[in-house]
Amino acid sequence: MTLRGLLLAALALGACVGTAAAAGLPGPPVIHELFTLLPCPSSPSKRDSTIGIEGCQEHTIVELDSKIDALAKAVFVRFGEPVTRRRFIAAEAVWFAYRQAFCESESEIFRGGSAAVDEFGACAVSVDAQHVKDLTEFDKALGPH
Repeated sequence: MTLRGLLLAALALGACVGTAAAAGLPGPPVIHELFTLLPCPSSPSKRDSTIGIEGCQEHTIVELDSKIDALAKAVFVRFGEPVTRRRFIAAEAVWFAYRQAFCESESEIFRGGSAAVDEFGACAVSVDAQHVKDLTEFDKALGPH
């Protein structure tokens, strides 16, 4: 992924945050995927096609993104200091840029083939799932709500 791609990934995550921050009201990070969500076929045979795999992975990514958004908000609202909130926003933007770059790197071995998209999706699902675990532990470490 190019530096421009990393910046676009960070901007995709921070689009909502940037608007709120410009108004002096920082908000929690929100993930906005840049792909158009494909259907996840209900038929097992169609799920095995490249398009079916991609669609089902996209649905899983969006579901995990929603969990990440909810957990990030739960953590974010517990920070009273603006500097802590800004650091958390920056950390989430960098994490999202990392996910994009790392998964682009993993899918690079299949460049030019249909498996590249599936590899990126599998990687994004894995990295998102780990981030859900990390944010859950972070929220727990902050103590009871």
